[in-house]
Amino acid sequence: LGHWAFDAASPDKDSSSHKAAGELLGAKPAEGRFGGGLESFRGFPVSDERHALMVKNAPHLSPTASFTLELWFRPSAEFRDIRNAYLVDKRYVAHTDYQWILERPGGQQDLHMRLTLGFGDASETVLSQPVRLNEGTWSHLAVTYDGRGRVRFFQDGSLKGDRKLAGRGSVVAGSHSLSIGDRLGSNYAGVPGVLDEVRLSAGA
Repeated sequence: LGHWAFDAASPDKDSSSHKAAGELLGAKPAEGRFGGGLESFRGFPVSDERHALMVKNAPHLSPTASFTLELWFRPSAEFRDIRNAYLVDKRYVAHTDYQWILERPGGQQDLHMRLTLGFGDASETVLSQPVRLNEGTWSHLAVTYDGRGRVRFFQDGSLKGDRKLAGRGSVVAGSHSLSIGDRLGSNYAGVPGVLDEVRLSAGA
């Protein structure tokens, strides 16, 4: 449904058939895992500014059934004391679409992936098991949703959480743009480091 490789010739290009190119706002081209990458930076309270690739809203960015989000991430030095950092956000504060975050819940030291899904009437949040991300080292992160309540998290191909949300089906499509590397709005919370090969796919 979307594949942003951030290669140097056109870092905002979507190489999927939808050709949903984005706009670099605060984030910068960088050396990636495969060719170019996207460098984001921390936001609030250091600097409440956007650091993202922004992709205009389109129907295919709101999967109506199962879907997968995946990417490569290499943390920078300033990531180590981050409490929450947004990988992908199409939800913001609405009960629609999806939001994928790295966070340390309650200020604890363990880092988790967090997926929040909007179902129209409410949103549901699922946390992964603890994940370890080392400064300067690439990790492949992924989360799947089967469209029937089941969320699974992966790091470098290893399962990092599997949970079933009772009574839930497809997410509800929203009207927001897709933000890669930061929260959609203030308080901004960019992910300090470099992202590469961000992909949204139909199917879990």
